[in-house]
Amino acid sequence: MAQTIEAIYEDGVFKPTKKVRLKEREKVELTISKKAEIDNAIKKAMSIIGVGKSSFKDTAGKHDEYLYGKKRRLLKKIK
Repeated sequence: MAQTIEAIYEDGVFKPTKKVRLKEREKVELTISKKAEIDNAIKKAMSIIGVGKSSFKDTAGKHDEYLYGKKRRLLKKIK
């Protein structure tokens, strides 16, 4: 199972910031991503989609109005 582990690189060694559940001398494969770059990418993505900042509470009901700037015509029910 894949895990994401935060670590600090110091004296040529990656040191986990929290306890890791691995057997002693177990081989692993590391993919390195700088924490600052990940944090910046997340902030940018959140600002683009406006998570938590929107004052709109009825986006489903006014979908077309918000996307296209015009109210949706409701179809009359056929009796």
